[in-house]
Amino acid sequence: MNDNALTVSELTDRVKALVEDTIGNINVVGEISNYKHHSSGHRYFTLKDENAQLRCVFFKWKAESLTFHPQDGMSVIAAGKMTVYKPHGTYQLDVNRLFPSGIGALEMAFRELKERLLKEGLFEKIHKKPLPEFPINVGVITSPTGAAVRDFIRTLHNRSPWINIIIRPTRVQGEGAAADIARAVAEFNRYSEIDLIVITRGGGSLEDLWAFNEEVVARAVFDSEIPIVSAVGHEVDFTICDFVADIRAATPTAAAELIAIDKKILQEQISRIKTDLLKLLLTLIESKRSQLKSIATHRAFQKPLSLFEQYSIKLDHLNEKLDNSVKDVLNSHKVKLTHLQRELNSVSPDNVLRRGYSICTTEKDEVVKDSEQLRKGDRIKLKFASGGADSEVSETYN
Repeated sequence: MNDNALTVSELTDRVKALVEDTIGNINVVGEISNYKHHSSGHRYFTLKDENAQLRCVFFKWKAESLTFHPQDGMSVIAAGKMTVYKPHGTYQLDVNRLFPSGIGALEMAFRELKERLLKEGLFEKIHKKPLPEFPINVGVITSPTGAAVRDFIRTLHNRSPWINIIIRPTRVQGEGAAADIARAVAEFNRYSEIDLIVITRGGGSLEDLWAFNEEVVARAVFDSEIPIVSAVGHEVDFTICDFVADIRAATPTAAAELIAIDKKILQEQISRIKTDLLKLLLTLIESKRSQLKSIATHRAFQKPLSLFEQYSIKLDHLNEKLDNSVKDVLNSHKVKLTHLQRELNSVSPDNVLRRGYSICTTEKDEVVKDSEQLRKGDRIKLKFASGGADSEVSETYN
């Protein structure tokens, strides 16, 4: 009999495989009790109703998707996979996502996410990008079959028919809608030709609009480098997307009116500018005409010969003044030249010779300045103020 007995671990493994393979992924609704946020980041709690209870574990890396703060007594829907925790031999729900159950819970989740993003600064005006004054290519994220997009396109075409509309079809409610909207924002940002993005859909309940309250959409809108207009729901509807977007429009029609100048208004502006430019041009022409008239009546044009004569006299005076200046300069230099000539003559060799001096040179015409240059018997030449003589050295001395 012992050969057929199972160990506790073996039995638990069989139960674990049976539970996980048979039940698999499931959604469970219940009330939270014994909620514990462990220091590891994991969440542990029990889901219960009036007849039963179920242990749950919500691991840290999965709990990052939470958009609200779970509390004891809160009704929620837990999406996850049934499994067995072997050390205790108990079955539990491995939670992947946790949602508030009921409209009241959704409103609480909305307020909590709004408060958290507000503290992070995602709604601050400093982050809001200005809308382009004359957008050409407008990207629209919406359901292609909804009435909202038809109203938007009709209004935009009537006001500014030159604007190109590029529609990125998306799901606007239900599972996967938020992720699809976020992807659409990222795709338009990668396509550099888009001037403006409009996220829009028609009205609906809080549950219908919940995709626009998901954090993934808020982050995508905040990270967008292209300005975004949020036009979700009716005028009384507000979503997280509205708060994060660069500007909120009450309705899809209001969004079209906001981003596009009415062609009639534009024509009126052009007409006013044309009138102002014409007035400015006429004023300028009149001003130049007045200047021309003033020049034409100037006495220089009335008596041109008199003006010529005055300038001729002035020219004569200037020539006379120039002549006098030149003469003064020449006389000054002549005096300096005479003085320099006298100084030069005073040191002239001829004048020195006339005072009784002579110049002695060797046969090679080298000037003799020292007796050591000569030897007894050398021939020398003597130059006087008048004439000269050849001689022979009979003796030298110092």
